[in-house]
Parts: sequence; C-alpha cells; structure tokens
Amino acid sequence: RQSDDLVLLSVFKWEQRKGWDILLDAYFSAFTPEDKVILKIRSYVPSWEGGSTNIHTKIAQYAKMESPNRVRYWRKHKGGTASMPTDLEELPRIEYLQGGPTIKEGALSRAEMRDLYAASDVLVLPTRGEGWGLPIVEAMAMELPVIVTNFSGPTEYLTRSNSYPIGYAMVERHSHMYAEPDF
Repeated sequence: RQSDDLVLLSVFKWEQRKGWDILLDAYFSAFTPEDKVILKIRSYVPSWEGGSTNIHTKIAQYAKMESPNRVRYWRKHKGGTASMPTDLEELPRIEYLQGGPTIKEGALSRAEMRDLYAASDVLVLPTRGEGWGLPIVEAMAMELPVIVTNFSGPTEYLTRSNSYPIGYAMVERHSHMYAEPDF
C-alpha cells in the first residue's frame, strides 16, 4: 500500500440492517480529523430505502443528528460540555465509493474489488444480520483482518482466531429481531 493512513473498509448495501449508523457512530467517536485514518465506504442505496440516493448526503445528514451512542461516547471521553462536531469537515475522513448493484449501475468489477481490498487494512461490518456476508469472505480471502458482528450466517466461519467479533444484544425492530452490535 502507498498510504501511511489506516484504511478501514466497509462494503454493504445502504440499509438499516447493515449497521451503517453503528459504523458511523463508532468511527466518529473513535477518531478525529487529525488521526491518520480513513473510512472507505463502498455502498449503494437501494430504491426501497427512500430519500436521497447520494451516500455523501446521507452521511452529512446523519452527522448532524445527535445519535445517542455518539453523544454518550462524546460526553464520556471528550468532555461533557464540549460541543459535538456535526460538520463533515470536523469529523474523521470518509471516502465514498458509490455505485449500484450491477456493473451497468456502477458496481465495481471483480478486479476493482480485489484492488479495493488490497488497498485496505481492515474490513469493518457492524451488521445487524447477514445470510452469508460476501464482503466478509472476500476480505478474508485477501487476508484482511475483519471486525464483524458475531451473529447470524458469518458465525459459521468466523472465530476469535480469524476475526475480531463484535458483541451484540438482541433487539426488536419493526416486528423483526436484529442483533444490535455493541461497540
């Protein structure tokens, strides 16, 4: 790799089940703009999610919200009276690699995905539930460390010796049960 920065990669479809909000809360809470770290997000917004399909816009909107997890962390570790940054320029760096689910809609080729994994240091996916978790398997095939919720399909191949499992609590969401990753 050519960068001295720690490159965190997350590859997912932009939907609540994939835990993008938990990913952003953890990243915004753990790092500052001065840290030599960057979060690369490879994603697309499916039509059923509604609202903007622009990931940059979605992240900017979310950064302005006072997420309970981020507020709690900020008050505990950064000082109870300090104002929490909400402007993207005041937050750690994020690179958006937006596309669609098919090559026609902007998906990356297999070679481009391989290069993306090769240019990264770790895959982070605080998912609320996966059937199999293709990005996890792809990252592991590229010998990348993976930080993934220790729940559902990936538990068939993830162990403490080949991954960094994220704990969770079961919560009910809209008549479904999800694993809520515990960062």
